[in-house]
Amino acid sequence: MIKFLLTIISIVFLGEYVNAQNYKFGKVSQEELAEELHRLDPEAGAAVLYRKTNTSFKYNQNSSSFQAIIKVHERVKIYSKENGGEVATIQLPLYKGYGASDDKIINLKGSTYTLEDGGINEVKLTSNGIFLEEYTDYLDIKKFTMPNITDGAVIEYKYTIITPYIGNLSPYHFQETIPVDKVEMNFWAPEYMIFKIHNKGWYSFDIKREKRRDKIKLKYKVESSRLVGGSRNRIEEIELESNGYEVVLSDVPALKKEDFTSNIENYRSGIEFELNYTKFPNSPINTYSTSWDAVAKDINDSKKFGDQLSESKFFKKVLANVVDDSSSKEEKIVQIFEFVRSNIIWNGQKGIYASKGVRKAFDEKNGNSADINLLLVGLLREAGIDSNPVLISSKSNGIPLFPTRNGFDFVVAAVGGDGNPLLLDASHKLSAPQILNTELINWNGRMIRANGTSSAVNLNAPKIAVHNSFVSASIDADLVLKGNSKNRFTGHYGMEAREAYVGLNKEEQLSKIEQKNKSWEIEKASFKEMENIYKPLVLEYDFISESTVEEIGGKLYISPLLNMIPNQNYFKSENRLYPIDFEFAKEDKYNITIKIPEGYKVESLPEKLAINLKGGMGTFRFDISESNGVITVVEQKSINRSRFGAETYKDLQQYFKMITKKENEKIVLIKL
Repeated sequence: MIKFLLTIISIVFLGEYVNAQNYKFGKVSQEELAEELHRLDPEAGAAVLYRKTNTSFKYNQNSSSFQAIIKVHERVKIYSKENGGEVATIQLPLYKGYGASDDKIINLKGSTYTLEDGGINEVKLTSNGIFLEEYTDYLDIKKFTMPNITDGAVIEYKYTIITPYIGNLSPYHFQETIPVDKVEMNFWAPEYMIFKIHNKGWYSFDIKREKRRDKIKLKYKVESSRLVGGSRNRIEEIELESNGYEVVLSDVPALKKEDFTSNIENYRSGIEFELNYTKFPNSPINTYSTSWDAVAKDINDSKKFGDQLSESKFFKKVLANVVDDSSSKEEKIVQIFEFVRSNIIWNGQKGIYASKGVRKAFDEKNGNSADINLLLVGLLREAGIDSNPVLISSKSNGIPLFPTRNGFDFVVAAVGGDGNPLLLDASHKLSAPQILNTELINWNGRMIRANGTSSAVNLNAPKIAVHNSFVSASIDADLVLKGNSKNRFTGHYGMEAREAYVGLNKEEQLSKIEQKNKSWEIEKASFKEMENIYKPLVLEYDFISESTVEEIGGKLYISPLLNMIPNQNYFKSENRLYPIDFEFAKEDKYNITIKIPEGYKVESLPEKLAINLKGGMGTFRFDISESNGVITVVEQKSINRSRFGAETYKDLQQYFKMITKKENEKIVLIKL
C-alpha cells in the first residue's frame, strides 16, 4: 500500500511540475535553469521544456489567395553542452520557386538564459548568428545558432513562417531524440479548405476537434457591362466557420535509435495535414489530393526535368564520341555510364530537378544528381536503349506519407521497363550498375516514362553481397600467431570496401585494416581491382598477433575465427519497436586453417552448428575439424533480405545470440 501511495504522489507532483511552468515567452525560471538532470530521463543531454505551434490561414488580398501563418515558440534545456549542445543550432526549411511567392520567416527572436551570481543572465540572438543557405533551387535553409551555450543553459526562441504552399505544409513533430516535457499544436483551417490528417510515428496521441466562427476579408471581381472596363474588384468581409485540431502532450519520451534502424525520423511521432480540396464561395471545387502518378506527371512536365530529356541534337553530338556503332547493347550501356561517371563530377547536391541543365553540366563538368543522371538517361535513349529516370526518396528524406513533389529528393537512371530494371547512378563514383549507395535504398523508387506514366521500382540489389575470407595461420613457439588473409568482396560489400580504402596511402590502408581487426598487426597489404567497379575487390594482407592465443594453466585457448570479427550481439534489448534494416542482403564466408604449434594437441573443439531462420530469412553454418596437426574452420552466415519487420525481432535476436555464443567458444590445446 505504501508503495502504491508513493506512486500516486509522485505522479501528482510530476503533473504539478508541468502545469506550474510559466510558458510565456521570456519568462524562464531559476528552477528551470537550476535543474541538473531531466527528472524522467537523467541521461538526456537536453530536453524540450515547451513547444507550441499555432497554424492559421490568412487571405492575401494582393495575390487573391490564402497563406498559412505558422507561429512557433520553443524553450529547450541544455543539461550538457557536450551531449546536448547540438540543439542550439536550428534549421528551418523555406520553399521557393514553385510559381507562387516564396516562404518567408518573420519575427525571429531568441535568447539564451544562464544562472550567474544567483541571478538570471540573458544573451539575445543577433543577426551574426542567423544564416540563409541555398540548399537547392527549390529549397533554402534558414539557420540560427543560439549564443552563450553552457551546461545548464536554457534557450528560447520564436518565429513566424508565412507560406503560400498550403498544399505542402511541413509535418508537426511531437517527439524528438530528447525528452519533450510539453508540446501543443493548434491548427485552424477555414471551412473552404478540407484537409486529410495523417498520424506519424509509434507514440500515440489524440486529436481534439472543434469549430469556431471567424471573419475574413475576401477580394473578388464583379463582372458587369455597366461598369467601366466591364469589371471591378470588390472586398467583402464575411463570416465563416473554421475547423480546429489540437494536440497537447506531456512527458513524451525521447526517440531512441536502435541498431539497424534506417532513418529514425520515419518513426517520430507527429502529424501531417494534406490539403484534399478547396471550395470557395461562387467557385468550383479544386482538388489537391493526388496520386504518385499525378505527381510523377507533374514532375515530368517540368522544364528542369522532362524538357532536359528532349535535347536530342545535343545528345547525338555528345554520343558520337562515346559509343561505337558496332558495340552490343550491353557494351553501349557501360560505355555511356562510364563516360558520364568519369567526366561529370557531382557537386554533392541532391535533387530531382536539374540545377544547371544537362548542357551546362556537361560543359562545366559538374552538377547535381539530376543534372548528371538525366544526362545519362538522355544519352542512353539517344543510343536506342530503353531508359527512364527513377525518382527516389533518400533515407535522410524519409518515407513520404502521401504523394507530394517533396516526397523525392534524388534521381537515378534505369535501363529496361517493369520488373527489375538495371539501376545506374553516375553521380556516385563508386556505384556500379545495380549497386546504389545504401542511402538510396529506401523502399521503392518511381520510374517516369516519356509519356508521363509511372510505376514503382524495387531499389534493392537483386544479388546478395558476398565477402569471402581465406585465412592461413600458424602459431610459433612463442605463441605468436602469424598468417595471411585473402578477401574477396562483391556487390555492396565491394562498394563499402572501396569507400573505406580508396584514396588512402599504404600506411593509412594498413591502419584502416587494423581498425577492423583490432588484435592483429598488419604487415603488408595489397588490393586488386580497386578502381574497377565491375569486378570483385580483392584484398590480401599478412598479419601477426601476440594476443590472439591465450595461455592459461598450461593450456592454449584460441578463438575459431582468430578474433577477426567482433563477437557482439547487437540485439540485446528485450523488445523492438522499429523495423530492422540491414541495408542489403549479405553473406559472409570464412575458411580458416590453423597449424597447431609443436608439442601441442587438441583437447577440445567447439561443436558444429547449423541454423535456419524460418522463411529463408537467414542461415548459419559452423564446421570445425582437425587433421594432421591442422585445424580447419568453415563458417558461413547470411541475411537473405535487407529489411525485417519488428515482429521478426525475437527470431533474429535468438539467431544472433546463438551465433555470438558459438563464435565466443574456444579451441583448447594441451601439451603432448
